[in-house]
Amino acid sequence: DIMSNISVEEESNSVNQDNNNNNNNDNDNIESEENKHIHVEVLNISESPQPIRQTINERVEMFKVAVAQDKIEIKLIQKLAASGIPEKPGLRATYWKILLNYLPLQRKYWDDELKKSRKIYQEWVQELILDPHQKYTEGQNHEESDVSGCDHPLSLDSTSVWGTYFKDNDMQNEIDKDVKRTFPHLHFFNKDIDVGSTTHFEALRRILFIYAKLNPGIRYVQGMNEIVGPVYYVLATDPEHSKHAESDAFFCFQNLMSEIMNRFCKSLDHDDLGVTGTMKELNNLLKQKDLELWQYLEDQAINPQFYSFRWLTLLLSQEFDLPEVLRLWDALFSDPNRFEFLHYCCLAMLENVRIKILDNDYANNIKLLQNYPQEIEMQTILKTAFKLRDDYDNFVFQRKVVEDPIQLLDDDIDNINNPESNNVTNISSNVNSINDQNNNNISEKNNKQNNNSNTNNPSSSLKNSFDGVLNFFTRSPTTSRRT
Repeated sequence: DIMSNISVEEESNSVNQDNNNNNNNDNDNIESEENKHIHVEVLNISESPQPIRQTINERVEMFKVAVAQDKIEIKLIQKLAASGIPEKPGLRATYWKILLNYLPLQRKYWDDELKKSRKIYQEWVQELILDPHQKYTEGQNHEESDVSGCDHPLSLDSTSVWGTYFKDNDMQNEIDKDVKRTFPHLHFFNKDIDVGSTTHFEALRRILFIYAKLNPGIRYVQGMNEIVGPVYYVLATDPEHSKHAESDAFFCFQNLMSEIMNRFCKSLDHDDLGVTGTMKELNNLLKQKDLELWQYLEDQAINPQFYSFRWLTLLLSQEFDLPEVLRLWDALFSDPNRFEFLHYCCLAMLENVRIKILDNDYANNIKLLQNYPQEIEMQTILKTAFKLRDDYDNFVFQRKVVEDPIQLLDDDIDNINNPESNNVTNISSNVNSINDQNNNNISEKNNKQNNNSNTNNPSSSLKNSFDGVLNFFTRSPTTSRRT
């Protein structure tokens, strides 16, 4: 009996142990499935038409997983960044480096590229920042330190080190004035009593000076400090990237300037390739989207240059506080068309103060647009900008497709066969609004001419019959019908 009881107890213990092991395995499987779910969710987010509701931790994990892949999916990075990068160490700095083409899309090359770039920057600092005083004070022989030679402070020789030093010193003074005005209200940049004396300001000076020396065609232009400031701030305040913030910020700034350099080039100021052409694009977009507002500004003789020059040149960095600028630049850097989205952000700013503009006179409108209201949240502006951009894209798409009605019919049939697609609803509402606007713009005379031509043209009845078939296939349960 005792032995049988012992065997029963051992058997029950073994069963309990097996159950525990199974439970542990089940828990591990559940955790692995959850991790797998997060991983798959990250890879498929770019294909998901609806936003995914997540907790903060899940969202941060998604951003981390996206940059932990061996091969970075740039479309995924762009989509995640456009939604706003979480304020967690290592995220925004890494995403900006990728979006600004500083880090390659192959993760295995990151360390080598970073070491190479940082070494090059240090060499440039040593070679390009000249100080001839050191030549005569630091252990040089008598021949090299002879100031009576051709290279002395009063030399007019173009190859004189002293001449180059004096020219560089003038440019550094110009840079120094603007650097001191870069976020002067932030304690990060002004830890010392003397404004502009911190190590961060010194880093900004070196970045801008090295860039000017490497780009003699454009050199330094006022406003560049407002571009490099946020980039350096993101890297220098990140504990994972602060050690090499200066060199990394330089290459990010250089890549960013390569895309917006024409806006700072004085020789292109009155050319369509420069900032004038960029302002024209914004003005044309406003005319297409809001004719009434555009006409009102035209009647008041408010030139787009009065307000949009600073908006477009400095990427709106002076219109909002730094945290909002960082959120805005998340969306700008993620734009696949490279800063085309900036026009929609500027248009959204105008639309969000539309009522005030239409009620104001010239002086108040100038004051309003040059000092944009801070009570309007950045999220509101971005939502408006995304909506304007998507509506405009649909408009262009429809205008192109209508030229080929057979293809339009095929696309709509595919949409009806796919119950998960909402394209029919969106397209129908957009086309209806466009047709209403076009109908208002058609004169009575043209209507009469079209009616007469339709009665005399046998093909018009065929066209009307085809339109009826087209409307039948493009009906949507949530809208009336397509015109």
